Amino acid sequence: MARLQLFGLFLLFLGVRIIAFSFSQNFSYDAVDRIALAQRWLEHPFFITDAWLPQQHTIMPIYLIGIAMGLWKDPFITPRVVSLILGSLSAVPFFLLVRILFDRMTAVYSTLLFAVFTLHVQCSVVASSEAPFVFFMLFCLYYLFNFKETEKIRTLVYSALFLNAACMTRYTGWIYIPLLCCLVPRNMEDIKQAVLLRSKTTGYLFLFGLLSSVFPLFWMIGNYSTFGDPFYPIHITTNYTLNLIKYTFINIDPLM
Repeated sequence: MARLQLFGLFLLFLGVRIIAFSFSQNFSYDAVDRIALAQRWLEHPFFITDAWLPQQHTIMPIYLIGIAMGLWKDPFITPRVVSLILGSLSAVPFFLLVRILFDRMTAVYSTLLFAVFTLHVQCSVVASSEAPFVFFMLFCLYYLFNFKETEKIRTLVYSALFLNAACMTRYTGWIYIPLLCCLVPRNMEDIKQAVLLRSKTTGYLFLFGLLSSVFPLFWMIGNYSTFGDPFYPIHITTNYTLNLIKYTFINIDPLM
């Protein structure tokens, strides 16, 4: 029954987003840059270890769009289809997560509302990074809360892997590493024992934190080796934004 409901909810997700897809275009954020970078990467594919171009942000969108473009070379449609697929598939981890936290019927009603959540629908029909990021984060949270119930190591590993994928998609994911480490213990007593290094929760915390930090550490090492700055792409973006704001305010006529 639950599988049938989940399949029906996925079809609803997909249907709503296909309708929106047919009436929308790809004017969104950094989508054009990502498509151009993915096309350039596809011409000479390589393993990305650093911000090889200043306008590059994170690498997962480059891989996803580049691979998709290798299968269907339409820069106006293919990159959006990536968001459409991952945005629609987000119904699966969302349903499973809410079912763990509450119950099956709550999961059904919540997923119905999520299916028509306009902001997510918008992100699912343009070549932005939000839809893939939400997809990876939802699976990360699902496996993490599944671990809290079962204490199976593999679910904790899966959670960390999806968190790495989220970190590869948006820098926002980096913030969640310490935050989600706080969710590994099941209750306050486990937290106390972990702080005192007296329980296996300490090992779980260390394992999750270590595995979740693989990509951020890899990315910082790569950028430091190439540019001498582990936060090179972040600093490039920040400096560009600050200079743009400074230029805008300096050149505004106060009487206008």
